[in-house]
Amino acid sequence: MARRFHILAVIPLVLFAAHALADTEEPVEQKPQTYSEKMHGHLAKMKPVSTYVGLGLFDDMLNANVETVTDAGNFYLRVGKFMEADIRDIAANVGWRTPITNGRDDSGYFAGVFIGHVIGASRQGEDYNRLGAGADLSYHWVGEYTRSIISVGIGTGFSEKVVANELEPAAPRVFFSFSTALKM
Repeated sequence: MARRFHILAVIPLVLFAAHALADTEEPVEQKPQTYSEKMHGHLAKMKPVSTYVGLGLFDDMLNANVETVTDAGNFYLRVGKFMEADIRDIAANVGWRTPITNGRDDSGYFAGVFIGHVIGASRQGEDYNRLGAGADLSYHWVGEYTRSIISVGIGTGFSEKVVANELEPAAPRVFFSFSTALKM
């Protein structure tokens, strides 16, 4: 009788060992992607999901804006005019935002960067649009057909020569913006 119990004790150990050996099989290695396959994956993320067109205010630039929502983030373009400077030229800046607390089509916080004309400046009687860049944190209110955005950012205008041998210094600056847009 004692001999039969030893055999019964060995059976679960053999089953456990067989199961453990089955789990240690090597995983199937995936073939490395080619450059074109990787690029196709990145381009697929850039495909527009939806586009919004609206009006906004970036610092003191009254603008029309277009925002395209993609899987890689939201890309936008602002085109307008600085109100305080007497500049006849059109100002424009572009930016990108990615969701922090939500999905791409949900209300929530977004972080992003922008570059382009950020300041309408005047120096020694000469008015000009000053190039610059910055980063911002924004909140998006997303409805079925609308997107409203309020953001605060920090950035700077790049140093520029206004008069020969005289630079206008680059200094940190806070930027506020608001825009509202309709889905197209």
